[in-house]
Amino acid sequence: MVKSDKVKKMLIPLVVIIAILIIGLLMFFSEEGIYSTGPPNYIPSCTAPSGYLCENPQLSTSGILSLTFGQNSGITLYNIQMACTSTLNNINARAWTAEFSSLPTGLVAPMNNLICYGQSSLPISNSSNPMTIGQSFNGYILLNYTNSAGAPNGRQNPWHAITIPITIKATG
Repeated sequence: MVKSDKVKKMLIPLVVIIAILIIGLLMFFSEEGIYSTGPPNYIPSCTAPSGYLCENPQLSTSGILSLTFGQNSGITLYNIQMACTSTLNNINARAWTAEFSSLPTGLVAPMNNLICYGQSSLPISNSSNPMTIGQSFNGYILLNYTNSAGAPNGRQNPWHAITIPITIKATG
């Protein structure tokens, strides 16, 4: 009887150590992606230049981008147009969406329903190439605006442009 008590006392710490090792290995493999369903800490990237804000970007599997946009540039932006594109060359004219007639400095506003376009000038999600949940999109949000109200024209009310890089995954 004395011998079995000593064996039990020696086995208990050994069993605890083995259990801790097994739990640790399972946690390691799940964080490294072997058992995980996706990146553990994936955060979409939408980095606006100083004086501008780009937050909470969301991309649907239909290729529609929504985000919160703000500006604190010291001026009111007028005739605001936005586009979402995977390339800075040959931007599809259909990509431009008139979002606001004006946005005063210091304000934020939701930007919804931006259709993201690919290099082929087609929407990134279309009937022949639909997006899937988790599919990545790397591209740009383009913003055009003028400094004064009224129609944009040459020297008196020229267009100004901002480019915002974006990396995001479709969520549904």
